[in-house]
Amino acid sequence: MTDYSTIQYGLTALVALASLSIAFLLPRRGVGLSWLGGLALVWIGQRLLGGGDASLPATVAGLLVVFATVVLRVRSMTAAKDAAAATERAALIWQLIGTSSIAVWFLTTAKVTDALGYTGDALDRWTVAWTALWPILALVGALPVLLLDNVLAAHPVQMPEGARKHAVASGLSLAFGLALVFPVNYLANQHDADWDFSYFRVTRPGTSTLAIVATLDAPVEVMLFYPPANDTREQLVPYFEELVANSGGKLTLKLLDQPSEPELSKELSVRDNGYIVLKKGDAKEKFRVDTDIKKARKDLKKLDGTVQKYLLKLTRGKRVVYMLTGHNEASPRETNPFFKLNDVKTELTNQNYDVKDFGLEQGSATAVPDDAALVIVAAPEKALLPEESKALAAYADKGGALFVFADPQRDPMPELLSHLGVSVGTHPLANNTKIIPITNGPMDKANLISQRFGSHPVTATLSKYATKAAVVLPTVVAVSETGAGTVPGPAKYTPLIRSYEDTWEDLNDNLVQDKDEPSKVYVMAMAVQGPETAKYRAVILGDVSAASDFVLERAQGNQVLVLDAVRWLVGDEDIAGEIASEEDVQIEHTHEQDVVWFYAIIFGIPLSVLALGAVIVRRRTAGA
Repeated sequence: MTDYSTIQYGLTALVALASLSIAFLLPRRGVGLSWLGGLALVWIGQRLLGGGDASLPATVAGLLVVFATVVLRVRSMTAAKDAAAATERAALIWQLIGTSSIAVWFLTTAKVTDALGYTGDALDRWTVAWTALWPILALVGALPVLLLDNVLAAHPVQMPEGARKHAVASGLSLAFGLALVFPVNYLANQHDADWDFSYFRVTRPGTSTLAIVATLDAPVEVMLFYPPANDTREQLVPYFEELVANSGGKLTLKLLDQPSEPELSKELSVRDNGYIVLKKGDAKEKFRVDTDIKKARKDLKKLDGTVQKYLLKLTRGKRVVYMLTGHNEASPRETNPFFKLNDVKTELTNQNYDVKDFGLEQGSATAVPDDAALVIVAAPEKALLPEESKALAAYADKGGALFVFADPQRDPMPELLSHLGVSVGTHPLANNTKIIPITNGPMDKANLISQRFGSHPVTATLSKYATKAAVVLPTVVAVSETGAGTVPGPAKYTPLIRSYEDTWEDLNDNLVQDKDEPSKVYVMAMAVQGPETAKYRAVILGDVSAASDFVLERAQGNQVLVLDAVRWLVGDEDIAGEIASEEDVQIEHTHEQDVVWFYAIIFGIPLSVLALGAVIVRRRTAGA
């Protein structure tokens, strides 16, 4: 078996020797380059390999290279004479200034801030100040050193008067110019603003809404009450025309001006223009989108979700979803945003469900109510009573639907899940790179993402947009098929979400991959369909935080997952799909994307400016 740690140590040593050898291969110009190589090794060890096996050796090797080059600089200075000695002395001073950036960076680490007892705003001020200073020090030291080395290499015999001062001045000017990037980048981040110069565009129907109108069992009329030549009406008409075109003739559209239709307006209780009415037989639903386009803008952005909400109310009867309570489950009333399920309740309400509590008072130890379309078990902290597990199992055996969430350090629900033929882990899965940075610390290794979806109605929409949509799973546990369901006959088990190959189960909760924690692919969500004797449906998701308010407000993939899971569970998979929206959503980058954006902004733009400057100077020189 390959010892990867040995390979990493060997590569680190090789890079360190290569950096140091430059100083000897290029006697005058090489000391500065070797010194920069040492700084780069320290930075790689602490920033790119932080927490990995090679982090410490890379850091130590880098520090040794930095120390060795300082010693070489001192030797060169003592051996040189006159102007060359003064130049070497100046290079040593700037080299030490650049080296001090390591000490300044150390002030931003958790060891120092924890020792000082900084938290909250004080911690932010301390970290921001020193984080802005250490790269500036590194630049201020590095550029004069490189230019002074260039002067030494270009004039080995006699140093022209003023060459040293010119090199230092040029290096400092360039360094301070580049250093402006850091505070500007910080200020831009803190005072983020945007100006929208685009022409307003209304939301188009989402695939889910198109599916709803395509499956209508009776004619539905859509009546738009707006004056002629109205801007809002012009935005609404294309949306509804697309729905009409996909309805197979079941949906019709009428454009009406309220003052011209007094009798119909009275019948529909429409007192003014600016109303949209959906009518099926004697049943009707209505909502308002203002005739003033500026006031209507917000409602138009979420039009598809609003139309779907009222279409479902009109065409599908209200159903009841029960949420198990009494075991400190995640719930709509929870204050912790990672365990608050208020957005889930809101979305279920929008889909025409009545969401009710289901605890001992409501009979959770005896039987699930007959009107239950779905029961949600949201990661109970306390173990379910045996009677409650039996009641849920009996509900499943009668063809019920269960949406079960698990979470690390919470009850693994062995009695209930063994009845379904599955089990869940009790330790979080972790990954070094396929993650979402939430805390910007080691805890982020448990904030997994995935774009690997199984073939199932629950993940059909996600699979369609797999290159764009990702599911965020903070502190997720593995879901495993045990094959030991207690209901006679074969159940069907379908993995819905899989992890990446370099994921491990963090058995000792230290967020470091130990030798007894192998990397492999884990199932993080599973769909179970019962045998002919039961015909139940269940979705087991290894992370209740994936459905929390904190995540749903930021990850559209999670919104689709939760909604399509509910639709499959209750037998509405024919209307699964996305709900289109033009509302602004918070952008979350993965760790790998953050790295790319960071280096593209911090180094890409300045280097592009430098390259352009070099081309201009070369042309001027050639012209002279």
